[in-house]
Formats: sequence, structure tokens, C-alpha cells
Amino acid sequence: MAMDLETMAQYAEVFGVLTIIGAVLFSWYQINQLKKDRASAAAFQLTKIFQDSTFAHGLHRVFNSPENLNAEEFEEFHQGHMKDVVTLMTTWESLGAMIYRKELDWNLMYDYFAGAIVVTYLKTERVIDDWRTKTTARLTSNGCSGLQRG
Repeated sequence: MAMDLETMAQYAEVFGVLTIIGAVLFSWYQINQLKKDRASAAAFQLTKIFQDSTFAHGLHRVFNSPENLNAEEFEEFHQGHMKDVVTLMTTWESLGAMIYRKELDWNLMYDYFAGAIVVTYLKTERVIDDWRTKTTARLTSNGCSGLQRG
């Protein structure tokens, strides 16, 4: 069975199209695997946050704080442990920034930290408002009113 040149060209064209389709499917699969691996690595890094003794101690301190303390009462209550509490608060802020910039998946973070963030917020809502008010007043008195959120 001898093939003429035209038939061979058609087979070559079909083979070329199948090769391109295969490459597209393989690329799609690889990208999905990369996303899964990245999510897995992010999850692993999030678990390491809980294992950090400073973070864990800050979380413990805040969870055992009375609610509705003002900034002064809060700082007095956590006297000698504020570095741990500040580590906790800045960790939450960093995670929020990463979610905002889409560097961290919201659902992944929610699965790990939702309850802890809610409790932290409930325990420190008034403290944060006091700190913001104090910072805004200091910026305004120094002529930096353009730096305020508004």
C-alpha cells in the first residue's frame, strides 16, 4: 500500500494538530498541579505560624483577655507580654495584606484562622480604635494630616 505525497501531508497535519492538543492538555494539567502544590505549601506555612511560640503565646494572652478594654487597660493587662500580642496582631495584618494582593487564598486562611481572628477582633476592637485615634491625633498635630485614612 503506497501512499502518495498528499495523503502523507494530511496525516502529518492531523498528527501536528493532535500534538498541539496534547501539549495544551498537558500544560493545563501541569498548571493545575502547580496550583495544588502552591496551595499545599501555603497551608504548610500557615500551620508553622501556630507553632511559633511568640504567636501562640500572644494568641493565648488575647484569648484570655477581658473584653472591651481600652488601649491603656489592655497594655496594662498584658504588661511584659505586649511583644507577643503585637506579633499576633501584625501576623493578622500581614495575612490580610496577602489576601488582598491575592497571594494567599481566602478559603485556606479562613479554614485555619477564622475563629482565632474573630476572637482577636472581639477582644481588641476597642484597643484598635484607641490606637488609631491616638495615631491620627499624633499625625495631625505633626502636620501629617495627608497621611490619615480618609
